[in-house]
Amino acid sequence: MTDLCRTCAVRTQRSAVNALRRSTQTRSFTASSSAQRNTATLPTFAETSSPELDHVLLQLRTKHFIPAYLNKRQRHLIFGDKFAQELQNNPAYATLGEEEIQLVHIDRRSDIPARKPLILKALSLIEENGEWRQLPSLLEGLHKARPQPDLALQEKILRKLQLADQFGVILRSLRRSAATGLTLKNDAVLNQVLNALRETASLDNWDKERLQKALKQADDLAELLESADHGSGRTLSPNDPRTRPAVIGLFLELHAVYAQQYQNGQDVNGKVKAYATRFMATFNTSNQPAETDLPTVGPPIEFLSKMSIYHGLSLAIKILGTEMPDAARANTIVRQYEQRLSALAAALEKRDPAPNSFAASALKAWEGCVR
Repeated sequence: MTDLCRTCAVRTQRSAVNALRRSTQTRSFTASSSAQRNTATLPTFAETSSPELDHVLLQLRTKHFIPAYLNKRQRHLIFGDKFAQELQNNPAYATLGEEEIQLVHIDRRSDIPARKPLILKALSLIEENGEWRQLPSLLEGLHKARPQPDLALQEKILRKLQLADQFGVILRSLRRSAATGLTLKNDAVLNQVLNALRETASLDNWDKERLQKALKQADDLAELLESADHGSGRTLSPNDPRTRPAVIGLFLELHAVYAQQYQNGQDVNGKVKAYATRFMATFNTSNQPAETDLPTVGPPIEFLSKMSIYHGLSLAIKILGTEMPDAARANTIVRQYEQRLSALAAALEKRDPAPNSFAASALKAWEGCVR
């Protein structure tokens, strides 16, 4: 009886293996049916000058990202111990987008390095080697492996890009929002991106070439805000980023500084008036400076965003003169903002913020306002 049961068990095992062999005997494991083909594109990493970084990125890709892109049946195959030998004897493949991947057995107990330490190691090596071009692909893989966004990690990556003066990489990641999970609908991401754009423009005392580049990037950002990935599309919702004073205030600030510094204080292309008009139409009591304060911990986001409002509006008043829309109210806003922000800057300075911190960047930005 025992021998008979053992024979049945062997037959059952053989049946399972044969079924899998039939489904994988073609070149691609998913090629038997167009419905089974995975059209998602697997992120790739360019080769770097650092063997250590290449190894870490390869580990992330093979042990974390590839399994996340496979379908349930394929994951069952690579993680099932009973199929390890079968995958060696009869190689199976998965087609992910345009890439064909050989399915290799992965032992969950010993083959998968912890994800978070691996990510932090990758970020450290990317920063050390200046390999910022790898970050959009890293964000794509992380988003697929963990559909719920890790906001703290996103903010960390954006901050590193900001400090490295890599706003172009931020834009590339935002353009691939569906794949990277990075969206301006998220307030934390929006604020970080606005701060990065402003810092890009204001470095080197509002250098002309830098500011021109930042204005082009601001246009690119405005175009992204028109998409459903980052806003509410064709119809403006009450909380759409395009209606936020912080967003309009930054665009106004960039154009106003350029006009003041490099166009003899003239609104040559009408952008200063256009953004000033839009700002005054969207400004309301919820943006009053009295409600602006410094957080006990964390970055002074409100201080930074409202500084752009103050700076852009004060310059617009000078540039537009009698053509300034709602001039009396605009002057009142500027006076109130200057008083409040000056007090906050003094309080922030007393905290003696660490170099490269958000607080230190905020103080530097305040001191760099064109007055």
